[in-house]
Amino acid sequence: MIAGFLLGQKLIGRCREEVQLAPEAMSAAARCSRHGQLARWQSNIATPCAASSDLVLALCLGFAAPLLRLVNGQSAVFHFWGPPRIENGVLQAVLASIFGNGDVFAAYTQPWPASILRLADLAHGHSDLPLVLDGVNFPKGTP
Repeated sequence: MIAGFLLGQKLIGRCREEVQLAPEAMSAAARCSRHGQLARWQSNIATPCAASSDLVLALCLGFAAPLLRLVNGQSAVFHFWGPPRIENGVLQAVLASIFGNGDVFAAYTQPWPASILRLADLAHGHSDLPLVLDGVNFPKGTP
């Protein structure tokens, strides 16, 4: 039974043991933040997204991620790529707005890591939360 949930660097709920993040893990932890009011997010982000199945998918992915463990679900990777009807950055910003302040470059979204080890650190730091990577700096040859 899950009693506590790590939201970035903040523990929500209770755990039987003390939770401590190693100093080197702090930079990989999800950068969750709160900005504004829920009603404003609903009217400015969620409602306009209803017009686009791509944006609805981005929102659903963000809300589903923390629930996967509760239903013994498997994690997955979704790569928005190709000639987009919507800029991929908009999809990232919408998804990131659920846990961050919506600023793609300064808040929740992470830059594409330079190494596989950094990617693993980021994955661990976003355990049970979506990991949104900015693909602008993909390694050469990556679609």
